[in-house]
Amino acid sequence: MSASHRIPSDLGERLFAAMTPYFKCDINCVLEFTGRVDLDRITTAFLVALAEEPMWSHRFVVAFWRPYWEPIPRSARPALVRVVSTDNVPAALNSAMDEPVDAAAKLHILRGPTDDTLCFRVDHRLADATAARLLMEAVETHYRAGTPIPAVDAPVVRRTVKLFRAVISEDQRKELMQNFRKEIHAMMNAPITFQLPDVTPDDPAELPVRLDFHDGALDELTTRAMRDRGTPTLAVLAALGLAMWDVAKIAPTDPLILAMMVNLRRYLPAELLPAPASMLIGQARFHVTHPDNITMAGMMNQLRERLKEERGPHFGLMRSPVAADIPRVRFFTSLLPFKLIRMAVHRQYRNFKMTPDVCVSDLGEFGKPGDEWGTAVLRNGYSQAGIWNIPSISVCTSTCGSRLTISVGTRPRSFTEKLATALRSHLCDYVGWPQANNPASTLG
Repeated sequence: MSASHRIPSDLGERLFAAMTPYFKCDINCVLEFTGRVDLDRITTAFLVALAEEPMWSHRFVVAFWRPYWEPIPRSARPALVRVVSTDNVPAALNSAMDEPVDAAAKLHILRGPTDDTLCFRVDHRLADATAARLLMEAVETHYRAGTPIPAVDAPVVRRTVKLFRAVISEDQRKELMQNFRKEIHAMMNAPITFQLPDVTPDDPAELPVRLDFHDGALDELTTRAMRDRGTPTLAVLAALGLAMWDVAKIAPTDPLILAMMVNLRRYLPAELLPAPASMLIGQARFHVTHPDNITMAGMMNQLRERLKEERGPHFGLMRSPVAADIPRVRFFTSLLPFKLIRMAVHRQYRNFKMTPDVCVSDLGEFGKPGDEWGTAVLRNGYSQAGIWNIPSISVCTSTCGSRLTISVGTRPRSFTEKLATALRSHLCDYVGWPQANNPASTLG
């Protein structure tokens, strides 16, 4: 492939790529069916979706000076759909999600003895969870309609932070950058609240622990959270905070920094809201404390107050690539060899060990149980982002109808299991669920 066909990476993608030794850059969307999907039809639907949004049919290439996106020829795209027949679907699913991300989008079709499972995998350097769902929805639409593969691809459209240049002024971006520098300085000089346990050679990188809650759990959690003027995501964030104090042995007098991922599409005009194949997320942070005998309701109230303080015209923007998207920063970072950026990230990685990031992501809804895909019927759907190789704690929620799935990712494994158990316990006590009805399991 000639260099003229390469698409340069933007700053956000390069920063993500610099973290790949510690950060598993993938998002996995899983659909479990009762029955069989039509293999030819699902393969065609996937290839149609790639032709409609050609950025999905690229692979990320790390080069010394500047990484780039390289197109995958149309003749090679059918290999992005992989069919595996297996008697052990969970093991095959874990194996599929453990593979390196070598394309912007891939589809694994796992054929069990009687049922099929689809696993959509997208490169997190290019796409966020909303974009992954848009890809899934496009495949479902073309699967139902039987759309043929077009003769030519649609034009490539890059949907990066450049989308925000029309709605966020340069002065606003400069203000964001200044505030971000102040916060980083405060973080670097703050006392160490806790450290994650060391990872031993006997504790390899593993998939997150998945908490599958019963049918109707989402409605029950929503109703309970509304009594405290909150949302299910806020309730999960509160339960995570209490679980951290339980498991990490944080002193009650020490504050804890919790984060919530923010979908930045809220700033875009209506015609750009879908923004397929895009990475448009930011982060809001909350400093919370642990008074004596605090309850879930008390933690929810504290988070709600912190959320009010964060709300405003810059909500979620300060901790995103948008803050750095000013001409001077764009110019000088384009002159830096990628190797230097990776070295700088490596220094920051050591700081992560001292102040791990603790965040909750809402990965959205994955259809409704009972939806028919030809002769296959959707039984469950869920998603998670591969972020557990870095010293951080990532909790991802996703729903399918009224079902709720929470995945807890961090290391080492023993700490992850304790944290997941404590999080589940606080949620069960909060809503009134029996503990035994909501056991933890490994993802898959």
